[in-house]
Amino acid sequence: MKSLAVVAYPTLSDGDREWIEGIRTRYDPLASRIAAHFTLVFPTEVAEAPLVAQVRKALKSASPIPVVLRRAAAYSDAIGSGCYVFLLAEEGHRELLQLHDTLYEGTPTAHRRFDIPFVPHVTVGAHPQMSECERIVNHLNEESRIIRAWINGVDVIEIDESTIRTVAEIPLESRGNQLPNPKARRTRGLAVLALRPLTVIGWPP
Repeated sequence: MKSLAVVAYPTLSDGDREWIEGIRTRYDPLASRIAAHFTLVFPTEVAEAPLVAQVRKALKSASPIPVVLRRAAAYSDAIGSGCYVFLLAEEGHRELLQLHDTLYEGTPTAHRRFDIPFVPHVTVGAHPQMSECERIVNHLNEESRIIRAWINGVDVIEIDESTIRTVAEIPLESRGNQLPNPKARRTRGLAVLALRPLTVIGWPP
């Protein structure tokens, strides 16, 4: 059975997107393989059609979510070795938690890890040593940069040992919310991306 995940590519200004992807190019091994994203349903072996139907149903009552990233933090891998650098969603945190919960209803429910708290974030780095991740975090937080973004939809993606593929792009229903500025653009994943296999629950982290 296929391994599927649900991710959200944030809509960012050109400057903020370049800043985030510049950090990821330096510190995130997956930077060249998938764009900056929030993972909402972690890779799970489920049937494609029921999952896509579940996501479409969940998003019918959802509005675009404004998100603000103000702070970086270092986290240990939930079940494996190594550590990550996250940009944490502060504003929009509650809404992303609710979306995460809604998306796990139905098809993916049996695969949800209730013992691992969900932390809405964008991964910008990974390293075997916590000390290195903390060094990166300190550097990023010294910049005091505020990233304002929108979540306007999600993608269902298929993952195997060497590639990922976009299965469906599903918008959140609009209720009159506006993008933060007219130059904001959604980060995009390619239709097919080379990908080394990861076994941690945080992929795509």
